Amino acid sequence: MLEAMAESWYRLHYQNEISKHLTEEQKIDIAKRISKLTLESAIWLDRDIDYSEQFPELKPYINVELSGMYLCAIMKGIVDEIQGNA
Repeated sequence: MLEAMAESWYRLHYQNEISKHLTEEQKIDIAKRISKLTLESAIWLDRDIDYSEQFPELKPYINVELSGMYLCAIMKGIVDEIQGNA
């Protein structure tokens, strides 16, 4: 339940505060990089790694650690936008 709330907040934050600052090209690049990370490990379960250094284009819009769950929520938001579901 708590994880679902966190993911929901992360997606809402992406939609309201991050998306408008990124180009289509940046969004696709970010989604690809997140996807690659998910193939290497279950980042959505990892609470110990802060990925903000690997995603400097997101740093200005996030004032907390950039967790794997946060990245997965961002990727879902990007995919929704690309598919026209945002």
